[in-house]
Amino acid sequence: MEIPIQPMSADDPNNGYAIPDTYGGQSWVGTNPRKFQSMYNAVNENNGGNLQRVAVSAKKWNEENGKPVNSYHMVMMAYKYFQNDAPASASTHEHMSNFFRNLPQYVNDETREPVYQERVDKGMSSKEKKQAAKKAYRASEKIEEAERLKKEGKTQEAKENYREVYGDDFK
Repeated sequence: MEIPIQPMSADDPNNGYAIPDTYGGQSWVGTNPRKFQSMYNAVNENNGGNLQRVAVSAKKWNEENGKPVNSYHMVMMAYKYFQNDAPASASTHEHMSNFFRNLPQYVNDETREPVYQERVDKGMSSKEKKQAAKKAYRASEKIEEAERLKKEGKTQEAKENYREVYGDDFK
């Protein structure tokens, strides 16, 4: 397990922090972890804990694929999915599929942290976005193929496709 440690600047921790933009390295992004955690927990709770499951799986996929986006950005995209696009009664599996289906577009769109509405992807180059979107698109294709195989009763082959996306720990 990897725990990212960020340098930060804060005049008043209750009002948030500034953390480096890890893409561009030339600027800082405002964040308020306490306020965001409260917002995140509310969305997660309203979705039966699925935001956390999707975010953890998405971060795992990100790590398995050479970290095409930073971890914070990935969490923000998962949060964005549940804020804007998540069907209310979907299962965890359906949320995972839907999130990865939307991920190439999320990578190409602006991603903002919800407290201060600052862009977390502003330093990401168009080349980096294109590469990340391509990897995300391949993952969404693998998931769609796995779903097709599962419907055909080819469970083992479906699991192999899911493992390519979610890693060897997928059961």
